[in-house]
Amino acid sequence: MTGNQHKDTEKNWFWRTIDSIEGDKVVWIIVLLLSMFSILAIFSSTSLLREGSKDRIDFITEHIIVAGIGLGITFVLYKVPWIGVFRALSKIGFALSVFFLLLLVSYIFRYGTELQRLSDETL
Repeated sequence: MTGNQHKDTEKNWFWRTIDSIEGDKVVWIIVLLLSMFSILAIFSSTSLLREGSKDRIDFITEHIIVAGIGLGITFVLYKVPWIGVFRALSKIGFALSVFFLLLLVSYIFRYGTELQRLSDETL
């Protein structure tokens, strides 16, 4: 196999893989790019995050595992055929978020001045 034929085979494999992706390819590319940028951000800031015996590779490994799990969950949820499941869950999630927001606002109104005083004392 000559060099050009081998290059064409790899290119065809890549584009066949891209074509086999179902759904909106732009959304999948954005998700993958955001994941890669998050790994890059963790890599560039790990010198500030060092604690004890952990080095840069430990932070990157942990983040890659978490990002991989997130991408896996995204793919599994993408394969759910019933859109009604997400409609029901979104209504429940919205109600829970409003509840927690109101809980947070009531907590701030009740303890806000004390939290501000404690914050000023630590500075």
